[in-house]
Amino acid sequence: MKHSDAHTTRKDMGSEQVVPLTLGVLYPGEMGSVLGGLLRKQGFRTITTLAGRSKRTRKLCRHAQLEVVHSLQQLVDSADIVLSTVHPDSAPKVAEEYCACRSGKARQQCFVDLNSIAPATVAHIESMLADADVDFVDGAVHGMAAQLTTFGTIYLSGASAPAVAVVLERAARTRVLGDRAGAASAFKMLISGVNKGVTALLVEVCLAAREVDLLEPFFASCGEAYPGLMSILERTLPSYPQHAPRRVQELREAAQMVADVGLRPRMIESARQVIGEISAAGLPSDNVRSAIQILAELHAREVLKQSQLPDSITCQRSVE
Repeated sequence: MKHSDAHTTRKDMGSEQVVPLTLGVLYPGEMGSVLGGLLRKQGFRTITTLAGRSKRTRKLCRHAQLEVVHSLQQLVDSADIVLSTVHPDSAPKVAEEYCACRSGKARQQCFVDLNSIAPATVAHIESMLADADVDFVDGAVHGMAAQLTTFGTIYLSGASAPAVAVVLERAARTRVLGDRAGAASAFKMLISGVNKGVTALLVEVCLAAREVDLLEPFFASCGEAYPGLMSILERTLPSYPQHAPRRVQELREAAQMVADVGLRPRMIESARQVIGEISAAGLPSDNVRSAIQILAELHAREVLKQSQLPDSITCQRSVE
């Protein structure tokens, strides 16, 4: 797979025709719509399908001005590169649906999985795509969608990763981690464990500080002593009312990776339980609040005072 810019050359009836490179986005949630919109502005034809998608997805798609095609089949028939940007739980199913649409197709195509999934899940998806004769690139995005161009990095691995990097680096900083699929996802699990682990620890100690009426001076002191750590909390915690359920699943994938390499993911599992309780608190996500405001809400709802985690966030896999 070789793509040097936003266009590619195709031969049509004996003549060469330069046409925009077509990128398919499955599906335009927050990250998919932001990335797709950035790539569209760089001159790529960026398409998606909204068949069976939510009102929120439709709204994000319109905001990003992505071109909408009627079906997944039409997207697969049109795209040169397909980007999967969905919830970790949905990644294998989306890849399976994509492969079903590829049945009998000989056209060269590359499928890029940008989801927060463990390397074992990546290997399963890679196997499906190999059977469908599709180039596969394992990818991961570090950073929030709203700050993708300033603080985000897209990590890629796999044989076609350098070619895909040429495309995606037009939208955000991109790093290739080698030609072995799974490396990018493993890297994401490591980063995810640190990011969410720090958030979970700080939430716990800040709630303890609130119990003894010392939250504000403690928060300020930590900001002076540990500015880097507190910046993580201040940057990420405001997104948790909307994204905590997804963060729980991402930590479950991270725990699975740690278990797969023969370690016991005790700290990651503890972080998953803390963030699971934040998710179960059901904070409204319709307004913007600071980290310290969210901490006050969590305290009012007695988060972390529960004697037992809800069944809905109990780990579904054995990681011991």
